[in-house]
Amino acid sequence: YDTGTFHIYYAGCQNDQIYHIGHAESADGIAWTSRAKVMDAGPGGSWYDGAVTGPSVIVEDGNYHMWFSAYDGTEWSIGYASSADNGASWTGQTQVLTKGAASNFDESGVLDPSVYFDGATFHIWYTGVNSANEIAIGYTSTPVASPGAILTNAAVPLTNLEPGPNGSY
Repeated sequence: YDTGTFHIYYAGCQNDQIYHIGHAESADGIAWTSRAKVMDAGPGGSWYDGAVTGPSVIVEDGNYHMWFSAYDGTEWSIGYASSADNGASWTGQTQVLTKGAASNFDESGVLDPSVYFDGATFHIWYTGVNSANEIAIGYTSTPVASPGAILTNAAVPLTNLEPGPNGSY
């Protein structure tokens, strides 16, 4: 929500079967108008050439910050971009979090950032995937002065959200 308008950023797929990030606005949070595709997958050979999806957007002092999932055809990572025009266009796509070390809970990839801003720090929870394709939730953070900085992988997942046995939730 910014200056009287609700904003939603979402993943969408067109005929090319590649996920992109779109933007819609609403005055009341119920009726939405799609504004545009605001981020495409990157150029061939880049760290985000397969898909961009799962955006998490924070507005801080008039600046728009987006963390998003990126796929290069092999593995997932998390990217960051910023917008100086109320979220209409995004620049500075930077890969900020990549898969963790071997045998770490996120050794095969990271995705689905969820970001909270407390006025000084961007707190980022993310999904980590291990080599058995099990998922767990990790946490990292970055100060407001450097939102696009390279992030550090969590050493362990949040202990109360570790993967359970097959079929459990």
